[in-house]
Amino acid sequence: GDGMKKILTGALLLLIVFSVAVGLFVARLDLNEYKTEVIDLLEDLSGRKVEILGKISLKPAFAPTLKLTGFKISNPAWATEPYLLEADHVFLKLAIAPILTGEIELRRVLLEGIRINLETNAAGENTWQFASRAKQNDEVYELPAVNIDALTISDVRINYLADASPSRRVDLNHFSLRRKNADNLIIEAKARFQEEDFVISGTTSLLRELMSNRDFSFSLQSEHPSHQVAMNGKLSTPLDAPRLVAEATAKTNNLGTLLALAEVNIDLEAPMSLSSNIVADSDALALENFSLLSGDSRLRGKAKVDMSSPRLDIDFQLLGELVDLS
Repeated sequence: GDGMKKILTGALLLLIVFSVAVGLFVARLDLNEYKTEVIDLLEDLSGRKVEILGKISLKPAFAPTLKLTGFKISNPAWATEPYLLEADHVFLKLAIAPILTGEIELRRVLLEGIRINLETNAAGENTWQFASRAKQNDEVYELPAVNIDALTISDVRINYLADASPSRRVDLNHFSLRRKNADNLIIEAKARFQEEDFVISGTTSLLRELMSNRDFSFSLQSEHPSHQVAMNGKLSTPLDAPRLVAEATAKTNNLGTLLALAEVNIDLEAPMSLSSNIVADSDALALENFSLLSGDSRLRGKAKVDMSSPRLDIDFQLLGELVDLS
């Protein structure tokens, strides 16, 4: 009736007024006045030095876009490279309404020109574990809920350096996450490693689960002209003590070229298929219900790699149902 019509009209007018007010506020807001505060907040959360070399700009809209130029997060003092992360450009498209309830909803995140330097040292320390200043002082600090609907990354170079080992490099030409439904994201990526090109696809939980330190599920496939790898599982408590539980399968037309990716040079041109359950944390990697078929050889068993010290301790228990030595 007329009463409902008046209510709907009033609600629409309030929405329009709110949208105009937000637009005017965003248009007049100069975030560079708060640049120091933004950097201090990021340093408090990460426990690392943060730099924003360029200006912070905000494009007015009902879902405004925040742009950062020259964004850097430092590595620990012991690391070879000074920065863990360097980004030429960062674009964040924000949803306004969730902020009013204490949540951060990012409609889209775009990262361009990314360089990531990962490293472990002889003491077993790594560069990608953070300890906020609050955590360092045994204080309790609740992060706001954060969710990302879409993430796109282009031109990524990832370097990994382990103590006393040659560095390894992965190039990501393209990486994207986008919403599939209320609970899942679709992942697509094109990567290059050891002069080989791979296409990665699959689904994951929402990034809200990852950032809230809850179980993060995934189903991933990697395609290569000679190799196919699939993994389904979940990552538990990813921010505190990450633990991976997954089922993995791998097939290759040339076992030698697959092993070469891990810098194991054995002249084996036979096809191979492998399946295993994987359980891993920061100290150990276990392969359970391991099964390998290659030519006429059939092996099964389990393996465990102790990574709690710089020197890896590997324990294999294999049973050869049929071993072809020809």
